[in-house]
Amino acid sequence: MKYFLKNLLRLKTENSEFLSMKYFLSVLFIFILFTSTSCHLLKSSAKEQKESPGGPGVGTASEGSGLTYDDAVVIDATKESDGTTAEYDWLKVHYPGYALIKQTLVYNNNKPYDKMDIRTADGEKKTIYFDISAFFGKF
Repeated sequence: MKYFLKNLLRLKTENSEFLSMKYFLSVLFIFILFTSTSCHLLKSSAKEQKESPGGPGVGTASEGSGLTYDDAVVIDATKESDGTTAEYDWLKVHYPGYALIKQTLVYNNNKPYDKMDIRTADGEKKTIYFDISAFFGKF
């Protein structure tokens, strides 16, 4: 960019208005092209993050309802931070606008679960169980 501006000034001092204008328009075109491409890349990157909650490398959740231990949402993650992110992402997708009332670590048949008491956007209280045995205690 510095090179372009330097040459633009040089052309102006030579009183070559036609070349100066042509050069200015070329620089302007390249600038517009660059910024529009950058904006498009940023938008597509944001869209990809929305489509895959939690981003790359984060744990995934099964499609259980989470309403009982037997139908708990199984979180497949290798460390706690990814597993916790996957839990909250699952809640955002299945209960948009929810409010967390309480999160509790519980055990059922020697298996760790996160018990999430939530209030749905409709005001209904629900308890959701997450099987966290794959990542619990792994940092």
